[in-house]
Amino acid sequence: MSELPRDSQELLPGMPEPEQAPRFVAEQKRAFGSVPTLLGKEIDVPPFHRLSELALQRTEPETLRRGLYGAEGNNAVNGLVLNTKQYEVIIRSPRAFNAAVRNKTLAANMSTNDLRKREKELRSVRGSLESKSQRHEGVLAGLDGERQTLAKLSEWQRVPGFWRTREADLRILATSAWQGSFINIIGVLRDQYELTPEEYIDMTNALAYKLTRGPQSERMAHWGGMLGVSLEYNKSVTALFSTSLHRIASDTAQLEKKLDEFYQQSGLQHPEK
Repeated sequence: MSELPRDSQELLPGMPEPEQAPRFVAEQKRAFGSVPTLLGKEIDVPPFHRLSELALQRTEPETLRRGLYGAEGNNAVNGLVLNTKQYEVIIRSPRAFNAAVRNKTLAANMSTNDLRKREKELRSVRGSLESKSQRHEGVLAGLDGERQTLAKLSEWQRVPGFWRTREADLRILATSAWQGSFINIIGVLRDQYELTPEEYIDMTNALAYKLTRGPQSERMAHWGGMLGVSLEYNKSVTALFSTSLHRIASDTAQLEKKLDEFYQQSGLQHPEK
């Protein structure tokens, strides 16, 4: 007599083997266009009928471009709109920046003799420029990392059916682009044009819908548009900060020369030599 199965996982004698469910392979490569939920389930995407028509129009690539360039006031520098952190870092007017540092130093050293006052004035401006230089370098390092992510996704987007890398890596890069580039651009426009919190949320929802819903061809077209805008914007901000950093280096070199001349003429000991 055949034995009965010892537990519920065993088959009765003579029963056919069950079909095996496809096994998830973490290392298996996926195509960029084959993952509709690329941004993860944690992103709440409303149904289409709840989206704002104005927000759908505002998140078109050309509309975003028009908002980022040729602007004045608020967080715009040389016509380019920056986010609030970048706006705080960039030196908008070297002359005004240097004058502000000098005046602050002089005001704090009213009772100091003239030689020491001049020394502190020169050294404080140099120290402020060095601090700004470090912050510029930090911004540029972040922009370079962002550019690499965007460039890789853009390459994949151009051939969305080609299996490129693991799904986990796809999701990491896509989420990085969403959080670090796409949402940053919407936030930049919100601050520059003083949009309401509701308008900002509407734009975020509209863009999330475009990138995660509908046929693959439409989703990939929206990804291509956003990646294109983001790469162009990244390049523009990088150029602005690179130019500013070069100017800081030039001003710092001039201050070093002035400090050397000051110590030679004053007879004071140069603390760094």
